[in-house]
Amino acid sequence: MIDADALESYRRNMTAWQEWLARHCARYGATYVRLPTNWPIEKQIVPYLRARRLLA
Repeated sequence: MIDADALESYRRNMTAWQEWLARHCARYGATYVRLPTNWPIEKQIVPYLRARRLLA
């Protein structure tokens, strides 16, 4: 079982990683979006590509 300290450490590390990733994406002009993992990929990627006219 995971104790409260381990869970808090995980959350801090995950937040730090997400912030690092967002900064690096911004630096290189890449889009960074946090999305629910339980969404089908079609709901995540396809609308994004269609809005940018990269997919018909």
